[in-house]
Amino acid sequence: MASWQDEAGLRSALESGGRYLRANQRQDGGFGWPEVSWSDAWTTAECALGMAASGVDDGVARALDWLRTHIQDDGGWSSEAYRNVTGGASDVAGTSYAMRALSCCGDAEDRPLIEAGRHWLVERQRPDGSWGIAEAGEPRGHVGQTGYAVSALARAPAEHRAAEVLQSALYSLYESQRLTGGWELAPGHEMEPTLTAYALRGIIDAAVLRGHRAQPRTFLRWQSNMQHMQGADGSWPDWYGNAASVEATGYAVELAACLGIAAPVDGTYTPWIGRALDFLAATRHDSGGWGMAPGETESPWVTHSVLICLAALLGEAPRIAPRLEILSPDADLDNSGHQGAYDFAISFASTEREYARALALKIQQRGASVFFDSFETESLWGANLVDRLTQLYRQDAQLCIMIISEEYVQRAWPRLERQSAQARSMASDKEYILPIRFHRDVAVPGLLETVGYLDADQHDLDTIATLAMGKLQRIRN
Repeated sequence: MASWQDEAGLRSALESGGRYLRANQRQDGGFGWPEVSWSDAWTTAECALGMAASGVDDGVARALDWLRTHIQDDGGWSSEAYRNVTGGASDVAGTSYAMRALSCCGDAEDRPLIEAGRHWLVERQRPDGSWGIAEAGEPRGHVGQTGYAVSALARAPAEHRAAEVLQSALYSLYESQRLTGGWELAPGHEMEPTLTAYALRGIIDAAVLRGHRAQPRTFLRWQSNMQHMQGADGSWPDWYGNAASVEATGYAVELAACLGIAAPVDGTYTPWIGRALDFLAATRHDSGGWGMAPGETESPWVTHSVLICLAALLGEAPRIAPRLEILSPDADLDNSGHQGAYDFAISFASTEREYARALALKIQQRGASVFFDSFETESLWGANLVDRLTQLYRQDAQLCIMIISEEYVQRAWPRLERQSAQARSMASDKEYILPIRFHRDVAVPGLLETVGYLDADQHDLDTIATLAMGKLQRIRN
């Protein structure tokens, strides 16, 4: 077995995996589940991306032709995985992956097809910003489907309604994210590596391709917890029930490469990346393909995920797996929201916590770093909160958003935050405190009545977040 600790070994595995996919392409140009005789869009699109990553151009062309001729009348594509739900109608996974394959590997003539898919996704977003399997009216959204759709929309031609949908989807992902930096299968579960990979892939794609600035903390927490969850054999589990999942391991390495933390140093990978590569090397079949878990039969759709991972390590899949090297050793985390400087600190009483959290998320989605206490549970645990909060509101934020209510002026912790912010404001000739009032008749000690404020009843969160970003931009300029 060739070593995967050098470029030659990675490239050999990438090329043989591409040959495996090409050998298993069906006569119609598509790919499908081995149990059925017909091809489906999700598997075909995945394999088109895998072959593109490994340079099998003739196979890619045939797969794209299949996708072009199998778009449904409503503008979507279908996948075998959800036939039991949709009866063969369009679904989110099939549509999203077909759009990605055509965007990454197709040509200008594919634009109308991609736009048709974009329209299909826009019309099926759920009210909370997520996607289910196929319809907007489904009772719950799915992290995976939402991540797929975000990646597809990030690559689709820009359009106003789709931009709003993309923004709403990112809000949904951040809102459902856990303190670990990942997502879970069900409430109370541990971070789930595959679902997390789908979500983070979408966030990275939106950041690189659409300019939505991602928060480094999201990825730092993911990195820390992924290392904690890694098995002794170098693998991670998946939500299908595999304790050692090839797919989950491929996704983990792909994300690490795209975030700038998988590059070898002096020819050697960091231990956790090295263990993952050893696992992938050990589970490769002689055919060049991979199965879901050690000892399982090869699968084209699992193989595609490993090929993209290998191409990302080699830096050869910029369109398929865009790089956001936010965690690379050269990244400036202090100015991007990591431990130290913040663009905004939000000061509030516990009665306004949900409002403050929603505002913090809205501002984060616009690219700013925000101090909000529940985002910082790990760093605040065991800290001297008096010292930490005094430092934060007096020195470590560019602007302080003060949410004023009756409880705000009565409670001890908001008083500490307010007094620290006011001390900063007195020492500077620049605007620092941005007040939002819940109760107009509340007098805030030390805050002049002549200071301009926003009324929470008259301005929605999107408007306030946009105005806050305008203030920040003027400070930066």
